Order: sequence, then C-alpha cells, then structure tokens
Amino acid sequence: MSLEESLARNDEIDKLDPEEDLNKLDDETLRRKKSIMEDTFEKNLKKPGDPGFEYDVQMDFDEVEACEWDSEESEQEF
Repeated sequence: MSLEESLARNDEIDKLDPEEDLNKLDDETLRRKKSIMEDTFEKNLKKPGDPGFEYDVQMDFDEVEACEWDSEESEQEF
C-alpha cells in the first residue's frame, strides 16, 4: 500500500458518518471512531466556570422521522 493510499484510508476511517452502522466495524476501527467522538464531545462540553455554562439545560427537538414502534396506538393489552 502506498503512502497516499494509507493516508486516504486513515482519513476514511477517521471520518464520522451518522448513518454508519458501528456494529459492523472491526474492533480497531470502532475504537478509533469512539475516540474521535469522545474528543469532539470534550471539545464541545461546557463546564461550570466556562462562559455560557448553564446548569440543567432542557431542550425540545423537532421530530425527524416517525417512530411508529413507540406510539400508544400500537400498544396491545397483555
């Protein structure tokens, strides 16, 4: 494998895709992706004393897609 191919492969592995099924990855690739996610989380984390820190922020998010499995209509009596 050439240097360029190796670098391209590493860039592909280090890319985070929200649609990617992480259950299908090998252990090393999964470890690398989790490390990247952890680093991103830590960079965005606001701690007490940081500018803009707010305790117990609660937000409502718009529904992206329907979740029929979670609707009350589909519940059956046991």
